[in-house]
Amino acid sequence: MTHPILFLLHQGWKLFENTVRWRQFFKDKTSSTPYLRRFYVRTNKEAPNGDEVFERGLEKGKDLLFERTTALNLNSKQRFNLNFIRIRQELQSRELLVLATDKNLGIAVVTRDW
Repeated sequence: MTHPILFLLHQGWKLFENTVRWRQFFKDKTSSTPYLRRFYVRTNKEAPNGDEVFERGLEKGKDLLFERTTALNLNSKQRFNLNFIRIRQELQSRELLVLATDKNLGIAVVTRDW
């Protein structure tokens, strides 16, 4: 049985692949009406495959992603007990800030001068 995280990862990859193919497909298309990405409407329609080099790049990315994730021990019951007081002290002593990134990509640790 596939681990739920790997199942979700596979679904996410399929969506990513389709989105990248659509962007590549429309990259050089011209139209009488302007295309505005913010008004993009999702569709379940499969995008056409790109050229051989493009598809090979997608395949290599997929292979690398799944190679790295299958090496993880997803069935491990190991829990991380984070010491937030110690983390805060380290961030303050090194004058670092933890900021949310745009587009919900996670967090970034930057210097206070940044």
